[in-house]
Amino acid sequence: VDWIEKSINRTHRILKDYILTNDFTHFFTLTISPDYCDRYDDTLVQTKVKTWLNNIRRHSSLGYIVVPERHKDGALHFHGVMTDPTTLNLYDSGHTDYSGRIIYHTKAYKMGFHDFTEIGDINAVSQYVRKYLSKQFYSREKFKKRFWASRNLKKPEIIHNVDITDLPLEILDDVE
Repeated sequence: VDWIEKSINRTHRILKDYILTNDFTHFFTLTISPDYCDRYDDTLVQTKVKTWLNNIRRHSSLGYIVVPERHKDGALHFHGVMTDPTTLNLYDSGHTDYSGRIIYHTKAYKMGFHDFTEIGDINAVSQYVRKYLSKQFYSREKFKKRFWASRNLKKPEIIHNVDITDLPLEILDDVE
């Protein structure tokens, strides 16, 4: 459906702008354990994760963007980026990702699996996070938020009437 495609493209642009405008330092993944609550109850799972994020945010200057994604089995899990998560007291899990970066864990998240890695290339992370904006997921769930962003993030600045000959080449690569 055409409106879905336009809406998803707009969301991709907004998400990219948010990610590139803020100083995100860590990429993360969160899941909910079946021992914790019903992983297939979307409303319950989203409420639990939002509550956890908001509680952390309330006690720090941490900022975040979170994108929900469905596992093949239908349960939700979450990918996102955070600004300086020092309040989480991250510790080395003893593992590394495919790039050799340390995978961190925290005792602050008790609802299931989680990992945090430092961001190397913010543009690559922006693409990676945006790939989770699934057309299939949102064509079934109209009027649902495609991502969550904490309110303390910097808003992208919109500049009108710019002469593109004055822009650096790396910016021109992103012009659609």
